[in-house]
Amino acid sequence: TTRGSSRGWLSLVHEQGLAPLPADLASQAAWQHQGDLCCEGRWGRGGEMHLAQGQGAKMTDGEPIVSRTSSKGSTVLESIRRRVSAASTTSGGDSETDEQYSDTEPRVDLPTNFGLRGISNATSGCFFNQAFQTLIFFDWDDTLFPTTELLDRQGIVAQDKPLHIPEQLAEDLKAWRRALCGYLEMATSLSDHCVIVTNSRRPWVTECIDNFVPEAAAYIGDGPGMVKVVYADEVPEPCTHKARQGFEGLRPVRYGAVDRSEELRAKCMRAKRAAMHVEAERFYSQYPGQTWKNTLSIGDMPYEHDALQDVTFRRRGPSRENCRTKTIMVPSEPTIGEITLRLQFSKRMLPAYVHYDGSIDVDLAMAPDPLRTLAEALEFPELMSCGFPRFAWGIEEAPSPDIAENALHSLSCTVQEFVSDRALRYS
Repeated sequence: TTRGSSRGWLSLVHEQGLAPLPADLASQAAWQHQGDLCCEGRWGRGGEMHLAQGQGAKMTDGEPIVSRTSSKGSTVLESIRRRVSAASTTSGGDSETDEQYSDTEPRVDLPTNFGLRGISNATSGCFFNQAFQTLIFFDWDDTLFPTTELLDRQGIVAQDKPLHIPEQLAEDLKAWRRALCGYLEMATSLSDHCVIVTNSRRPWVTECIDNFVPEAAAYIGDGPGMVKVVYADEVPEPCTHKARQGFEGLRPVRYGAVDRSEELRAKCMRAKRAAMHVEAERFYSQYPGQTWKNTLSIGDMPYEHDALQDVTFRRRGPSRENCRTKTIMVPSEPTIGEITLRLQFSKRMLPAYVHYDGSIDVDLAMAPDPLRTLAEALEFPELMSCGFPRFAWGIEEAPSPDIAENALHSLSCTVQEFVSDRALRYS
């Protein structure tokens, strides 16, 4: 299996009425797939779930339930789909459960040969924060990749072979590469569908990775545990069936023939909106009746912010649907030090963004105090106690390595408490 997919599998098993989800984070973590470890589920006669390593997990009556191997990452979801499809859709659930939850998916009763009693489907809304319900969009330039720093301030030509990088910049890039890979690792553990949506032309992102951060190539791909790259100009707009034209050259739109008119902004927004809509429709079609639940966009320009807001606003889902739309704008044109610290900060904050049960819309570029803005948006006052350096958003001077390390450690502990509290609330 691929990184991050086992958490989604567990919540799907629960959602289809097959097992209770562990309430505490430690137990949930035990279910997560880490590295090359294969975790498989076994059912006991009393309906309890056990963990097993290796292949060939079976029910105690000999019927195999799943086989999670690195070559068959989709086996679990397909197994659930087949069993749910075979299940009766007649009602017969727990009225208390029905009253407790309003965001309910279609109810299923399991067939008698499944080995478990028929259980009404508890709300999937309680598990909006699980990987298989969470969709994350990233911008590339000046959000993940220091485009302004490298191309404008340093004058580096990405197509040059070999690259001519000053010694100090090369040292700074090492820290950025570690921060980026750690950020992508965290994102793919929290979402089964992470997508970089860019207005640049193919193969800009691939070229950047090959030349500046080849180790990040291990995270780029399509599927759980990977980050998909979508070039927005290649996605047809609804009703046109034609890809847009006019994003000339490999470099990002803002670095080409710059036209900061409203027309360009609208064009870039429409491109990203079409791309995000396609990805959201695909992602939230993993099983019958799946609703949109948890979408997050992080970028430095209004395009991706407006695009996701528009996609979810236009969405006409069932009345029970509760799509949490979370948009975060970060300052543009960061230095290499700023984007590095920002990625380290965001890596630790991603669990808080994902687990927050609500929509947020924050512009950290315009905020007098970005940390306070996030604390208020997330209803997370404890965040202010971290004293995180505002250098990450270009406000303060660069902190010393010791101060930055202590702030990151404090942030990690504070976010862990925040997420643990939310996990108990949803259990």
